Amino acid sequence: MGQPVVHFEVMGTDAAKLQKYYAGIAGGIGGSPDLPKHVTFYVEVPDVDAALQRAESLGGSRVQGPDQVPGGPIIGLFHDPEENLVGVTQSGS
Repeated sequence: MGQPVVHFEVMGTDAAKLQKYYAGIAGGIGGSPDLPKHVTFYVEVPDVDAALQRAESLGGSRVQGPDQVPGGPIIGLFHDPEENLVGVTQSGS
């Protein structure tokens, strides 16, 4: 994608354990017993929809978006060809 990673999330079934392990790293660290374990990196792009279309053209699949986070950025999610989840974000308007 050639854009900077600006946010990440590490989620699992034991939020406190993950938060202690990753202490000092800014990002979304948490989870719950019902949440599947996953890591998501968010890449800053100028246009979320265009980035999702590009990901699809390269063999990925759109999962979500573009969606406006209330009071925050516009985000989208896609799976790469190996089903890894990647987020894209642009500043809200």
